[in-house]
Amino acid sequence: MNHLPDSLFDTIESAHEYVGLLAEVVSAARQDLEADISRERGSEFPRRLDAIRLASYNLAGCGKTMVRLKRLSRFRDCCDSGESFGCNRCGLL
Repeated sequence: MNHLPDSLFDTIESAHEYVGLLAEVVSAARQDLEADISRERGSEFPRRLDAIRLASYNLAGCGKTMVRLKRLSRFRDCCDSGESFGCNRCGLL
């Protein structure tokens, strides 16, 4: 009998796929904000520029978290042996 996932995160693989998609969306949004920052420089509305910079900063933090999650996913895929001190094959600790 085949078991179908009840939710998006019913399997580890589906959760990792979601994190990958989220990382792509965060990166695209950050690129859009950087374009907005370039466009708003010299604007007569400095608070708008500050708000865009703050949003970009927050997305940068989110992006760093996504990178860490991807690294953990790579570690799990490579190092399924259960060792807790890292992997000799991929070098992740």
